[in-house]
Amino acid sequence: MSSNPQYVKAAAFENTGQNQFQAEEFSAAQNAFRQAQTLYQEAASSLAKSKASRQADAAKNAMLAAKAKIEPDNQAGAKYLEAVEIEQDGNTAYNAGDFATATERYQTAQKAYAAVASEAGNKLAKEREQQENARREIQSLVAKYKSSFENRDFQALKTVLGNGFIKADETWAGFFKNMQNLTADLKQQNFQITANKAEVQLSIRLDYKDSKGVKQPTVTLQENWQLEEINGRWVVISH
Repeated sequence: MSSNPQYVKAAAFENTGQNQFQAEEFSAAQNAFRQAQTLYQEAASSLAKSKASRQADAAKNAMLAAKAKIEPDNQAGAKYLEAVEIEQDGNTAYNAGDFATATERYQTAQKAYAAVASEAGNKLAKEREQQENARREIQSLVAKYKSSFENRDFQALKTVLGNGFIKADETWAGFFKNMQNLTADLKQQNFQITANKAEVQLSIRLDYKDSKGVKQPTVTLQENWQLEEINGRWVVISH
């Protein structure tokens, strides 16, 4: 407070008034005390205003920090735009010197921005969880596909392919009957999941012997699985 110009002037007038009072210059002392009173009030008002502006500045910085956490993709929703309007109200009040209202508006906007960020974070976490679950389920299908070859299990292969099974796949039934010691090596070369659709590119290598135990040339296949989530289950649509 002692650094406030108004306060310094008020203290000087008060000191002058006290000296005048002691000298029995009562009229002059009264005038000095009145001026001191006015200056003290101005100093107190200035201090309160300075404190209010600092509170508004702090509230605005906290609001901007919350706003910065929101990714561009999440800045078009109704809740975000509502928060922007509240922020603008705060700026208008701040520019008008109404720091109390500005602080309240900034604090409200901060909560609104934080809610948007939290909702976006929860949505992203849910999407990641869904993608991870989808990846596990599809990888399970690939593992079953590999097993169906190694076990020469035509029905299992047919079950894995599901809706993607086509007439040409029926040739595997005869193929399985005429082979033994079959080993399958499946590699995923590409794996993309978008919403309820997925694409998996498989490189398949089959090593086997014929029914007489003679090793046959390696069979190499390239398949491009198209999958879709239907009724909560991932199924092959084509391959």
